[in-house]
Amino acid sequence: MKKKTNILLLTLFAFSSIILTSCEEKGFWCHDVSPFDINMIIEDADGNNLLNPEFEGNIIDQMTLTYNDETYKIDNTKENIATRALPSKFYGLRHLCSDNGRHFITFGNFVGEHNYKEEKITINWGDGTSDEVTFTNKVRGGSHTPKLDITRTIKHNGQKVDADIEIILRTILMENHYDHPNGKAFVIVH
Repeated sequence: MKKKTNILLLTLFAFSSIILTSCEEKGFWCHDVSPFDINMIIEDADGNNLLNPEFEGNIIDQMTLTYNDETYKIDNTKENIATRALPSKFYGLRHLCSDNGRHFITFGNFVGEHNYKEEKITINWGDGTSDEVTFTNKVRGGSHTPKLDITRTIKHNGQKVDADIEIILRTILMENHYDHPNGKAFVIVH
């Protein structure tokens, strides 16, 4: 029995060596692409953060997002155990607060290596009005190239926006085991 097990293990090792060598010779590349989220800070014209629960005029309970004909309310109950792997788990709409006290909403995760073209998210403000956010994730390259070229574009009501506000979430990541959003957000004035 021991001899059969050794032969089986030796055969598996030889077979895997052939496969790995042949992939390397053909120039096969494996890419790990992080999932991404759409992160938004919602403020009024006076600069008040409308997602801050301490602000009397906050809209946390009124607003929803609609994506692919499904409507999402804020739901912070979905937790994930921290891992080094890069799985994309769709959490829907969450309300979070960065380490510096900035409240924001995050929608996702979206698969980082997938192409998305002008995907539409409707923000329903709860007062009968709505805004539209679209995003594009264009991935060029693949298993035949050593480098991927990824371009992400976000538009708010048809106008391109820069997600340039840093979000630091060490506390949330360590204590609550949430997948952390991409680290950048943009502001919508409502």
